[in-house]
Amino acid sequence: MQYVCVCALFVLSLFADGQPKQMDERLEDIRQPCPINSASFLSRLLFLWPDSFVWSGFRKPLEVKDLWELNPDVATTGIVPLFEHHYDRSKRSAAAKKSAKATHSVIPALFFSFGASFFMGAVLRLACDLLAMLPPQVMKAMINYVTKMRVNDALPDDEKVHEWQGYFYAGLIFGTAYTHIKASFENLKITA
Repeated sequence: MQYVCVCALFVLSLFADGQPKQMDERLEDIRQPCPINSASFLSRLLFLWPDSFVWSGFRKPLEVKDLWELNPDVATTGIVPLFEHHYDRSKRSAAAKKSAKATHSVIPALFFSFGASFFMGAVLRLACDLLAMLPPQVMKAMINYVTKMRVNDALPDDEKVHEWQGYFYAGLIFGTAYTHIKASFENLKITA
């Protein structure tokens, strides 16, 4: 029964949620918002949210008015106030420590403003690099599986291979390739 409920919840999560009743005030002024803000889980997972833009570019040449506006998280209107807040705090703390000649660095302001996103980007980059090394290892196991499958009848019972192992290796290659692409996309989204 629990499995049925989990499957039903998964299917329900595939559909887009309605527009929120309370929106971020920064998003209210956007003339043409990016559709990723209102995309469903499945649309984000399969990169279906930019389809309307791709089809309009297929039908006619795109113009500047067709482009979506940047989200405030990545636009200068959202980033500069955050940086200025941390930079002013850094200046005040430097002035309080040194009365005669107050010098301060921009490094703490950069760290407090963007350190978490750069750390997450580094973790995702490491995950991408590790996932890029995994398919050759899985392919080696798959080759061993195919080699043993050819002589499966001559092997003792404890060394026989099963048909499901081939499907598992194929699914594992697909899963690692998809996870690599998704982690790479998230890395670019965070660090760009």
